[in-house]
Amino acid sequence: MEKKMRKKNNYRKRKLKPKIRLCIFIILIILTFNFINNILKPSNASKNISIENVKPQAIDNAQKDIQQNDTFSNGSNNVYEVSPPNDITNKDKNISNVNNSERDINKFKDKKLIAFTFDDGPSYKGTNKLLDNLNKYNARVTFFVVGSRVLTYKDTLKRAYNMGNVIGSYTYSHKDLLKLSNSDILNEIRKTNDDIESVIGERAKYLRPPYGNTNKNIKNLSNMYTILWDLDTEDWKYKDKNKISQYIIDNAHDGAIVLLHDLYETSVDGALLAMEELEKEGYVFVTIEEMVTLKGINLDKTKNYFQFDK
Repeated sequence: MEKKMRKKNNYRKRKLKPKIRLCIFIILIILTFNFINNILKPSNASKNISIENVKPQAIDNAQKDIQQNDTFSNGSNNVYEVSPPNDITNKDKNISNVNNSERDINKFKDKKLIAFTFDDGPSYKGTNKLLDNLNKYNARVTFFVVGSRVLTYKDTLKRAYNMGNVIGSYTYSHKDLLKLSNSDILNEIRKTNDDIESVIGERAKYLRPPYGNTNKNIKNLSNMYTILWDLDTEDWKYKDKNKISQYIIDNAHDGAIVLLHDLYETSVDGALLAMEELEKEGYVFVTIEEMVTLKGINLDKTKNYFQFDK
């Protein structure tokens, strides 16, 4: 009897084994499926986000954000806009309306003259905003451009030149020339002038050395006219259009050279506000070249020019 029972139990066990194996197999399949599904979920979510971000308006806004917010510092107090891959020219701008001809400056004789100058550009947004508004005040300005930005923003630079503004050099990479070797100084100046000429068809004649640092050796090497300034708005520090504007208005005088930076919209806005007020006071806004011509000054390459007196 006992033998019979053992046989029966063994038979049952043998019969159960395939069922147990099948259950284990099914459980393993379910676990594997859940595991794979959990891994794939984040990937699918990220795909959905990417698809949404391909909307044209989102791309357009992203480009604007890059131009407005991406900055870098060169170790000084000045902060510079990061260059986008290309000069994103505003296709809606009617370039045919720009003034390509030289204006008659004889009507400015015996007027109070002031030269607005802008360093560190060109930039897309700031420079173009300034150019959009200069004709309101019959104004022309001087741009001292950083060479490394010239080809990136060549369309903006060409537009500035075609409107009758003067393009000067602020060297290629904004380095203190007093700390460089002669060969490096020449490289900073020549590279900038080569790139400027490739865009506007004319070599720069006017140099503004970074930080205003220069000496006799630098002047000899550059063979350019050194233009400094006497009204420093410190616009890079305040970024306050009203403060910038008020400083210019309070300190304006005939023959003044105003220092600004067209990287910042607040600087451009401050300059335009000052022009609006100073125009009422009888001021005319001229380039360095126009200023020199009107005042009958023969420039000397061995000198620094902070302002232009009669």
